[in-house]
Amino acid sequence: MQKIYPFLILNLLSQIAYAQSITIDPNASTGLLDAKSTTKGILIPKMSTSQKLAIVNPVEGLMVYDTDAKQFSYCLSPSSGFPILVNCSWVNFGNVQVPSTGWILDGNDVRNTNAGNIGIGTPNPVQKLEVNGNIKAKGLFMPIKYIPKNVNYFVADGDYTILVDGEGACIFMEVTLPNAALNLGRILNFSMLNYINFCNKPNSISFKDHLGNLLTSISIYDNVSSYRNNMTLQSTGTTWVIISDNWVR
Repeated sequence: MQKIYPFLILNLLSQIAYAQSITIDPNASTGLLDAKSTTKGILIPKMSTSQKLAIVNPVEGLMVYDTDAKQFSYCLSPSSGFPILVNCSWVNFGNVQVPSTGWILDGNDVRNTNAGNIGIGTPNPVQKLEVNGNIKAKGLFMPIKYIPKNVNYFVADGDYTILVDGEGACIFMEVTLPNAALNLGRILNFSMLNYINFCNKPNSISFKDHLGNLLTSISIYDNVSSYRNNMTLQSTGTTWVIISDNWVR
């Protein structure tokens, strides 16, 4: 009697295949099941994201169609070198994520949902992205901040190039730089727009540290007839210094 069961199972499969117009190839060399059709496909279970996440103890390789994400999902176990999870983690096709790291490959883009900072070559990043080493880039874009004349300004985290408009009457303003200790190696560019009228005030544009202390080593106007129309600052980790400038005389 036991020898009849395999025959009945094969017969049942062949009946199902015939009823669905699918040919099952018993001679598939590497596949357990080779379903062939030129007019129909294969449907796998469809469910919402919440239903998918409610599956108890999913095994690696389990696959469903997520109707919320409109994508196929499969269960992926953590690779070696990462904390071991009790179960595998669901990953959408096209959004490949290394489990427990937060990095996601989304098409041609790589992104991270981490709410904190990212450090490369440093264990304790204090900025959104902190790199300890040289960076090589092509087509690099750095944001430009425009400051109207006589408006005191606190340099923000995302600032790189700051344009100060000096057209018109005497200019008098303060620029407060961020904490040098938290911005080691950071570079800031300052450029003066239009004609700058300092009205013979050496501190017409004064630079202060994050505590409000005047940085006497950084100035725009020399109290004679010259001023820096372009100046680049860099943090040493203790203070800000001028590393390059261009004088207009």
